[in-house]
Amino acid sequence: MFNIDDGDWPPFLRGETFTFDDQLEQALTPGSTLKITNDRGAINLNVGDGDKIKVMVRKTVHADNQSSADKYNQDTKPQTQSGGANDDRSTRTRESPVTTG
Repeated sequence: MFNIDDGDWPPFLRGETFTFDDQLEQALTPGSTLKITNDRGAINLNVGDGDKIKVMVRKTVHADNQSSADKYNQDTKPQTQSGGANDDRSTRTRESPVTTG
């Protein structure tokens, strides 16, 4: 078993480091469910009062240049998708299909 983190790669293989912050806020019907799909990284979930969900994202991108990093950032914006009888929500950071349930 191998345990390799980003810091284990030499800088010339990682490219430059770029950081992006993003957020999304939407109403959530009481009693509905929330499914989070995350391709990579840590998730912190905090419970609060009110009828909204707030998604805050911090991404560290390793790319050859700013243009490549910007493209990856645009392709991985946080998104929510509603469905189901109770306004169930799915939250994701990629353009991949997500099912609600």
